[in-house]
Amino acid sequence: MTVVQPRRVGTLRLPSGLLAVSGPDTGHGDGPHITVPVPPGEYVLDEARVRYSYHCEWRNAEVTTTQPTAVRLLVSDTPAATWEMAVGPQDDPRLFIERQTAGFVTDGATGCFADAGAWEPLIALFERGLVRGAGPGRVRGHR
Repeated sequence: MTVVQPRRVGTLRLPSGLLAVSGPDTGHGDGPHITVPVPPGEYVLDEARVRYSYHCEWRNAEVTTTQPTAVRLLVSDTPAATWEMAVGPQDDPRLFIERQTAGFVTDGATGCFADAGAWEPLIALFERGLVRGAGPGRVRGHR
């Protein structure tokens, strides 16, 4: 695999200045698992990507493809001088065993960024789409 240039995939507006990070399919009643204060504004979403080749059996040929591996929210153009693990209200890093990290359940292999003030309405749309069988990507057309 070869790491290729990140690609801009969107913009996230955070009018409240509180970034919510969680999975869409885990315990919604208590809100997002992690919230992080950031200056209110708009932030770039970049997609990290890798390029790799493999033998495609049905084409009987070598195929090269580029696939996304992660998404990042660019909060500042200035490189980070230090890093700090984001923790949820129920996480106590003093009780972590060696190399343990905080986070949220990713049974659906999905994580979400949103403005904390919009979290509950977005989750309601997500759930409504699941109930109607539309799936999260097709909720826009529902009223």
